[in-house]
Amino acid sequence: MVVNKELDVDSQMLKLIDLGVDDVDESGDGIEVYTTQEKAGEIKELLEKSGFTISSFEIIKKPKNVMTVTDEKKARRIITFLETLEDHEDVQSVFSNLDIPDDVADKIEY
Repeated sequence: MVVNKELDVDSQMLKLIDLGVDDVDESGDGIEVYTTQEKAGEIKELLEKSGFTISSFEIIKKPKNVMTVTDEKKARRIITFLETLEDHEDVQSVFSNLDIPDDVADKIEY
């Protein structure tokens, strides 16, 4: 889930951790909050009661390990495969542990 940022982001992130979330990550739109699927509803209610504004809520699978692909040709093939999966009518969501460095991603045409 993503909560809206306030002026003092550092203290906001510490408060989120004190409330029992597993991990936080500052993003452009807000602060991404990670917790287990079993605790997601409970944490969402707790955050709302604590005054946080939740801008989005979604169950995702966050990889524990990422695979970095630095070869442009391989990265393009993997992205094409993932996009093909996403476009399939029976697929709701696609998750990946793929990490493509910015310099490689900039060379790939989408």
